[in-house]
Amino acid sequence: MMIGQSLSTISHHQLNSVVFVRSNKVCAIEQSFVDICTFAKGDQLAPFDLRLSLDYLSLAKAFAVEEYKVQTGAELQQALNKIMANKETPALEEIIIPSQNLAPAMAGLVKSITGNTVDQCNIKAG
Repeated sequence: MMIGQSLSTISHHQLNSVVFVRSNKVCAIEQSFVDICTFAKGDQLAPFDLRLSLDYLSLAKAFAVEEYKVQTGAELQQALNKIMANKETPALEEIIIPSQNLAPAMAGLVKSITGNTVDQCNIKAG
C-alpha cells in the first residue's frame, strides 16, 4: 500500500531506483498457516486471503516511472537489462507469481511452527 508514495518520491527526485512488486493477488503467508495443503492440491485459497488486483503499471505511468511486467526468468533478465541501460529513469517492475506458489522459506516457517508440510497432504488425483 506504500507503492504510490514510493513512486512519487523516486519520480520527484529522479532517484536511480527500482520498485519491485511481487504480484500474486493473494496472502499466501496467511493461507499457509490456515491450510498448507491448499498449495499441494491446487485448491482455491480462503476468501479472506484473496487480494484486490491493482494495476501497478498504470500507477507507474501516473508518476512518470518506467514500468515492466514479467512472468519468467528470461523476461526478468530482459527488463533488468533495460533498467540498467537507462539508469537515469526510475522504474517499477511487477513480477507475476502464481497464487499457488509457496516460497520454500514460508514452507519451512510453517513446518517449524505447526509441524505441517506440503508433503503430508494427500495430493488430488489428476
